[in-house]
Amino acid sequence: MNLKLFFILAFLFIFTNIFSENIQQKKVLISFKYEKQFKLASNQFAIWIENENGELIKNIFVTRFTVVDGYSKRKEALSTWVERSNVKNYSKEKIDSISGATPKSSFLTYLWDCTDQNENPVSDGTYRFFVEGSTHWKDKILFSGTVTLGEHSYIVGPFIEDFTREALNSKMITDLSAEVK
Repeated sequence: MNLKLFFILAFLFIFTNIFSENIQQKKVLISFKYEKQFKLASNQFAIWIENENGELIKNIFVTRFTVVDGYSKRKEALSTWVERSNVKNYSKEKIDSISGATPKSSFLTYLWDCTDQNENPVSDGTYRFFVEGSTHWKDKILFSGTVTLGEHSYIVGPFIEDFTREALNSKMITDLSAEVK
């Protein structure tokens, strides 16, 4: 009897580990060319994930100025992300975990590990990813796309969802792409 129980528990342990490794192996890479702007009130960007209902699933990255208190000083900075994220209620630890200095001009890649804000794996389904950039005062650009996770995961987009002409012409964020790994 004890031997049967041992084999059942061993099987469950192995099966559970294989299943959890398969879930955690899914990753979404979001990449773009970033060109630093040499103007006041510029160079802010945010990357985040929402579910199909428009609920925030996870912040991937936000430039430090905006997330610390820039959103209250410059209401137009990353206005879409500020509205959807409820940033005013973030703890210092949460801010530290999602933010960083404005990077140098380069090709940037950010990773969504297919977990939520609490590091729990998300279930299969459709999610939206967003990249928003504030290029100069009120000028902004917002990209979005969908990622469907499942047996045959795929991405649609990204597409430009909203922009001002100056933001589009600034080339602060270009060559945006996303892929599931």
